[in-house]
Amino acid sequence: MQIYVRRNEQTLGPYMPAELRTRLASGELGADDFAWHDGLVDWQPLSEVLSAFSLGLHAAPSATLRPSGFGKASFIIALAGGVAWIAITIAAGVADSKGTSDSSPVMMIVGCAFLLNIVANLAGMVLGIIALTKPASNKWMAVTGLVVNFTELAGVGFLVRS
Repeated sequence: MQIYVRRNEQTLGPYMPAELRTRLASGELGADDFAWHDGLVDWQPLSEVLSAFSLGLHAAPSATLRPSGFGKASFIIALAGGVAWIAITIAAGVADSKGTSDSSPVMMIVGCAFLLNIVANLAGMVLGIIALTKPASNKWMAVTGLVVNFTELAGVGFLVRS
């Protein structure tokens, strides 16, 4: 579709919608300029005409996507959680082999670490889900974090059930 632009009493164009997007992004044209194409009765603000094409004023893609902090957090929690689960398991095994009672301070610390790690894994899963809903360049971190956090929680659920 060919679109004409009116700026300062001068008619410019015709432009294709993609070219208009580029010219808007560069500042050559403004959203307050007027536009017309076949099917319109009168000149309308360029922003309204472009919105009809679902281009919007900010549709020009950015050169790079910024990393999502949520994805990074999910990934880091997953890695730290994996190390923590191994440490908790080893600590519980060592304490149990030494005959430590369930009410001893060592086992209480192990139990608190266990609960804290469950909370951290749940937070990592939530952050991973949030990261997947946002445009970012590191979706792999969010997906990896989600998978690992879920696997860790599922493993703990299996161990607790046994």
